[in-house]
Amino acid sequence: MALNTVKSTTPGQQAIVKLMENTLINNGKADRGLVNKNELDNLFSTLSGIRTMTREYNLGHTTSTYTNWTHVEASDGYSVWKYPISSGFTNSTSDTMYNNNIKLSYQGVASSESTLLGFNKLFSSNSKRSGATYTDYTTEAASTSGTAFNLISYTAVTNETVSAVLSAAINLAYLNIIDGSLSVSLNTLSTTYDETDDFVVDYVNGTVTLPSTGDITSGAQLYVGYNAGNTIYVGNSGTFAKINVDLGTKGVGNTIAFDYSSGSSSWATFNPTKDSTNKFSNDGNITWTASDLTNWTTDAVNNSGGLYWIKIRPTQLGISFPNCYHIARADSAATKTVAMSQTDIDTTNYKWCYYNDNIYVAIPSGGTTINEGVSYVKSSSSLPKKQNYFVTNNDYIVNYVIAASDVMTINTTVVATNIDSTNKVSVDANNVFRATPSTVITAGTNLSWTGNTLNAIGGASGGSVIITAGSGISNIVEDTTPQLGGNLDYNSKGIIIAGQTVSGTNGNVVYLSGTASTWANADATTSGTCNSALGIQVSSTVVMVNGIYTTSGLTAGAIYYVSETGGAITATAPTTSTSIVRIVGYALTTTLLFVCPDPTYVEVA
Repeated sequence: MALNTVKSTTPGQQAIVKLMENTLINNGKADRGLVNKNELDNLFSTLSGIRTMTREYNLGHTTSTYTNWTHVEASDGYSVWKYPISSGFTNSTSDTMYNNNIKLSYQGVASSESTLLGFNKLFSSNSKRSGATYTDYTTEAASTSGTAFNLISYTAVTNETVSAVLSAAINLAYLNIIDGSLSVSLNTLSTTYDETDDFVVDYVNGTVTLPSTGDITSGAQLYVGYNAGNTIYVGNSGTFAKINVDLGTKGVGNTIAFDYSSGSSSWATFNPTKDSTNKFSNDGNITWTASDLTNWTTDAVNNSGGLYWIKIRPTQLGISFPNCYHIARADSAATKTVAMSQTDIDTTNYKWCYYNDNIYVAIPSGGTTINEGVSYVKSSSSLPKKQNYFVTNNDYIVNYVIAASDVMTINTTVVATNIDSTNKVSVDANNVFRATPSTVITAGTNLSWTGNTLNAIGGASGGSVIITAGSGISNIVEDTTPQLGGNLDYNSKGIIIAGQTVSGTNGNVVYLSGTASTWANADATTSGTCNSALGIQVSSTVVMVNGIYTTSGLTAGAIYYVSETGGAITATAPTTSTSIVRIVGYALTTTLLFVCPDPTYVEVA
C-alpha cells in the first residue's frame, strides 16, 4: 500500500487522518521487515559461516555502551565522533547507517583518522600564455595550519595591443579570462566594439576571433582589456575523486570551473558530482567519479610530469575572494572524509565513514542550550547529556558487509534427514559437513573409481564424499554398442593409431610394412608400398588413417595421390608405366587435407 499524499491544500482534519494512516503503514512495513530479518537470523544461525552482512549493529544506544563513543574533532556546527566495531568491515555500496531511521551519507573508507595526505604537486598560476608564473603550495596545502593562500585572484589587463586579423583566432597574453570581462576598442579609444557582432571570445583559451562581417577592419590596431583569473593545478601520481578544502576566508559570489588533463597539454572540462564548498564559500569536499573522466591521463605542468591533474579556475569574480589553509585528499583522514558544509548541516545531510575498526560520524554540535543532549552533543557535554543524546534521543544503527567465510557449516541435528550414510555424505565428529569452495579436486589425487562408485577424497572434513554413478558406464571403453545422438564433427582431428614405429617425416604418406606396427614411406613407383594400409605420419609413433590433417601448400579441392617421390603426395596422378595410382585424400583448403585412403589402386600400363 502506497503512502498518502498530503498537500498544503489538504483540509486539516483530512490531512491529520492521512498522516496517522501513513504512520500505521510505516509501522506495519517496519514490522514486516523485522519479521523478515528474524527469519534470516534464524537461517544464518543454522547455516553458520555464510552471513555476508552485519545488520542492525547498534552504536552505543545503551547505558553500558554509550561511553564507547569518543569525540575526535570539533568543527563549525558539527563534531566528528567515532565508535568501535568488530573486525571484518568490507567497503561496499551496501554499507548503510541510520540515525533515528534517517539514512546518513556513506563516504567510504579513510586511510587515517586525522592525518591529511597531500597531493604530489599543487600550484597556483597567473594563467599567462607565455612565461606564466607558478607558486608551489604543495607543502602548505597539505598542512592544517600555517599561512592561508589565495584560491582565487586575477590580473587586470588594460590596453593590450593587437593587430586585427579577420576570421582567425588572435591569441591574447593570458588564458582563463573571466567571463564577460573582455572589451575591444580602437587604440585611439574612439570606437568600442560589441561582443558577438564584432568579436567572439574563447574565455578559457584566451582568444578573440573577428568575423569578416563585423565592423572591425583587417589590420586595425586594437586595445583589448580583460581580467585573467588564476589557475589552481592539483596533481597526483594516481587518479583521485575527492578533495577537502579548509578555508581561511570564505568566498562570496564567485563561480569556478573544473578541468582534467587529457594528454598532450590538453584539458577537458567536467562538473563535479558534488561541491559541498559551494564554490569555495564553505569548508567541505568536492567530489566526482574518477572513471567518468574519459581519457584522464598523466601530463606535465610546470615541469612536473607523470601526474594526473585537476585544474580549478574562476569564471566569474564575486565580492570576496577565498583563501585556504589546505587542499588535501578527502579520503585520507576520517575527520575530513565526513566533512560537512553549511548546506549539509542545514539540510541534515550528515555523513559517516570507516577506518581501522571504527565508525566515524559527523554529529551536530550546535543549537539552543535546552536541546543539548537532545538534538546535538559536544565534546564538553556532561555525561548525563551525552547519555541523553546517545541512549535516550538518538539511535545510530549501522549495516555493513563482512568478509564471508569460505566454509559453510550445516548443523546436522536440524537437517539430519538430508545428511546420512544413505546419501553418501560423510560428517565429522561435530556432526557438520564443510564445503570449501577453495578445495581443488584433482583426478587421480582426489578422484578414484571403485566399480561404479566415484570417490571424491578431501571434499569434506572427517571423511570422503562418495558419489555413486549407478548403472552407467565409468569410461567410454565399456560401451560395447555406442550410438551417435547427432552428427559427429571431425573438429580438425582424426582417427589415429598410436604406439607405432614410423620412419620418415611428419606429413609423409606411409604404408604398413611387413613388420608388425612398422610404417615406412609409400612410393608410387614401388607397388609393394602402395598395396597395404596407408596413412599420414603424425609423429614417430603415430599415424592418422582417417580424419583432418593440417599441413600447407595444398590446392583446395584437389585429389591427392601417392607420389612417385617416396613419402610425398601429389595432385597429379602418376603416369609412368608400372607406377601405382592410389588416392590418399582430398584438399578441403590450402592447409587441411581430408585423409581418406582409397582401398583400391591402379597400375599404369
